[in-house]
Amino acid sequence: MTTKRTASEDEDRAQQLSHGQRAAVAIAVALGMAVAAHGLAGSYVTVGRTTGSAFAGLIPVGIDGGVLAVARLFADVGVIAIVSLISP
Repeated sequence: MTTKRTASEDEDRAQQLSHGQRAAVAIAVALGMAVAAHGLAGSYVTVGRTTGSAFAGLIPVGIDGGVLAVARLFADVGVIAIVSLISP
C-alpha cells in the first residue's frame, strides 16, 4: 500500500542531503581550504624572496584579495543565473 505525499513533503525531502553527500561536501570544502592555504603561503614566500621591498608581505594580500573578490563576483552571478532559470 502506498501513501500519497503532499508537494511540500516532496520539496522537504528533495532539499535534504544524505550522509554521503554531506561527507562529500565536507571533504571538498576541506580540500579547497587546504589548496587555498598552500597557495597563500606559497605566494608570500615567493614574493618575499623575489622583491626587496619593505612591503613585500602586503603584495600577496592585495593579489589574493582581488582574486577572492573576482571569485565572489562570479559566484554571485552564477547563483543569480541559476535562480533565474529555476524560478517560475
